[in-house]
Amino acid sequence: MATKHTRVSSKGARDRVPPPGRLDERTLTVVAYDITEDRRRSRVANCLLSYGGRVEASVYELWLTTRQLERMWEEVLKLIDKTDLVRCYTLCGSCKPKIRSHAIVAPAEPVVFIV
Repeated sequence: MATKHTRVSSKGARDRVPPPGRLDERTLTVVAYDITEDRRRSRVANCLLSYGGRVEASVYELWLTTRQLERMWEEVLKLIDKTDLVRCYTLCGSCKPKIRSHAIVAPAEPVVFIV
């Protein structure tokens, strides 16, 4: 029988599932920017696309672990200068049911396969 923090795979093996709040739990992070220089904007866009999806021209929804969030933020900071504005909003788990979306599907959590 699987406990609260274990998952039984299709082959019967038990995989440790981190309890809520652990470093490898993914949360929805929304990143928006206002970058005037095309080359920098393109580099930041490509960086963010490597972590998640674009919602609007300069708005991204990313499902990130704490480590991924820190790595992404460090990468973005290396790409921008003092004239650029980048904002990052991390939504807590209780915020997920409150997300509203019209005519577009609300952000889906990534599918994770444990092999």
